Amino acid sequence: MGFLINPDGTILKFSMQDVLGIGSFGIVLRRGKNAAKLRSLSGYSEEQIAVYESDNESSLECLETEKTVYRRVSPHPHIAECIDISEKGILMACYDSGSLEDFIKNNPKPGIARQVKWIMSAIESLHHLHQCRILVDDIALRSMLIANDLSTKMIDFGYCVLFPLDADITKVKDEHGLTVQGDIVHLGNLIYSVAAWEKIPLRALSSFGI
Repeated sequence: MGFLINPDGTILKFSMQDVLGIGSFGIVLRRGKNAAKLRSLSGYSEEQIAVYESDNESSLECLETEKTVYRRVSPHPHIAECIDISEKGILMACYDSGSLEDFIKNNPKPGIARQVKWIMSAIESLHHLHQCRILVDDIALRSMLIANDLSTKMIDFGYCVLFPLDADITKVKDEHGLTVQGDIVHLGNLIYSVAAWEKIPLRALSSFGI
């Protein structure tokens, strides 16, 4: 059994059988043929709930950021389909085949054509986000989901940074130093991992002087 915190502070229980994924600020639950991303809290007792309540504000901020990102970028063929946005969370299309990270871990290396399609999907989705004046930072194999047709869809935008639509995305920098160049480094790591057919630690790029 798990718990969800509604915007009004009330706590709802959910069955672990409905869980599709759990992140640092949200949980994804199956809702019929779709998936709902909601602000989450883990715990099995009132004492445990109290421990996690201190993180509520930051998790709410991340979820609100993700909502804003979907409003700005949707629809796009290489980004998870957003069906509805409400006060409680985000209703998205459900992608049952898991992440690209899991697919690489559990399947033999496919043909080069398939790898190129996945690489181009990541490039095009990030290009679109940058066109929408959004820096992503968290670009990784785990944030690329596999659709039924084996295409990939980018997810997880809670840590994005949004800038005014008239900003020069090549020159902006957030308070933590996040830049478009940093996004490109993370993208390069993803491309390297898909080509090598294994998850390559980001620090491995240091051998190339990055």
